[in-house]
Amino acid sequence: MVVSTINIYHGRTGTVEFSSFTRQVLGGRWFSLFASFLVMTSAGAFYLYSHFSKDIKETLQCDQTTLNKIGFYKDIGSNIDIFSVLLVEIAPSWVLLVICSAVNFIGYFKIWQGVVGKIVQPSVEYFCFYIAMGGNSQILANSVVLVTCVRNFPERRGVILGLLKGFLGLGAAVLSQIYLAIYGHDTKSLILFTAWFPSLITLIFAFSIKEVKIVKHPHEFRVFIQFLCITLILAMFIIVLTIIQRIVQFDQSAHIIVMIAIMGLLILPLFIAIREEMVHWNLNKMTKLEKCQTSASIISYSSSTLQHSRNSDLSNIFNKPERGDDYTILQGFFSIDMLLICLTMSIGIGSSLTAMDNLGQIGESQGYSAESINAIVTIISIF
Repeated sequence: MVVSTINIYHGRTGTVEFSSFTRQVLGGRWFSLFASFLVMTSAGAFYLYSHFSKDIKETLQCDQTTLNKIGFYKDIGSNIDIFSVLLVEIAPSWVLLVICSAVNFIGYFKIWQGVVGKIVQPSVEYFCFYIAMGGNSQILANSVVLVTCVRNFPERRGVILGLLKGFLGLGAAVLSQIYLAIYGHDTKSLILFTAWFPSLITLIFAFSIKEVKIVKHPHEFRVFIQFLCITLILAMFIIVLTIIQRIVQFDQSAHIIVMIAIMGLLILPLFIAIREEMVHWNLNKMTKLEKCQTSASIISYSSSTLQHSRNSDLSNIFNKPERGDDYTILQGFFSIDMLLICLTMSIGIGSSLTAMDNLGQIGESQGYSAESINAIVTIISIF
């Protein structure tokens, strides 16, 4: 009787500990970072415009100039980020991500309806409006993820930005392979896929991407190197895969196998996140046993201090800090440095966006097949 009671007690204790650890993982900043990787990957869908721009052109029976106009509105929607940053300052991240999910679905779903004929004689303005809406939803998700992750890892801002932008660049290549496994080479279905898949991913992880208490990790940089290695492996895998697909014709089952392999690589960061939360969990248990308030390897910062440092003070808009220090959003708006950055980005990125938007038409005019054009777009989006 005593033995069975002890076994029941230990069983309940183990269940409670497992439940507590699961909550810690799902509420921790490492799982939030993993969720951010997936949302950034899905946000790379705006690079897929060149894949289905031909379908819009055929629907409207328009020339290249009109198609460029639609591409211009797509670029406006996916690059005007001022309002997104302001929203991040005043609204919870989960609210913005739910809005992103809804707006993305509406925007691209309406484009798909126009292309497949469910909307009678859609106008150019119709496509301009909805493609700008879809593009803007993805840049809003981009902003929410970047700001949240930078706040969760303030000492690794450069590494965080590089990793997240890397997953954004890989997004088009990853989504292309998943779309091929589901729909084949039907580019009209790609528009529908762009409507529901990124929206679903964003909605699933909307409540996971949030600011959490900052905890200094003893080997934080080493963990980011491991994330970087996974990203490079994924990029090299897709590049080699794209080259092989140009040589060997893949059937539907082969595309499904490729999709499973890519998803496996995308899930690998989750195991790293669980491992790091386990390290944190064990250190917390040691701390409780020793009845210490702090640990030599982990230092907790007050979230109120973080909130205080982020608060914008209208009286200090023109009282800018030194270069390298933290700026508020409004201080950034009125700084010469930000103006120069915006000008440089507009000139440098604007030309590349124009080239990306017209790759499909350029490839078609040169006589390349749809598979060859998709391969070119995939490789360019990775780099």
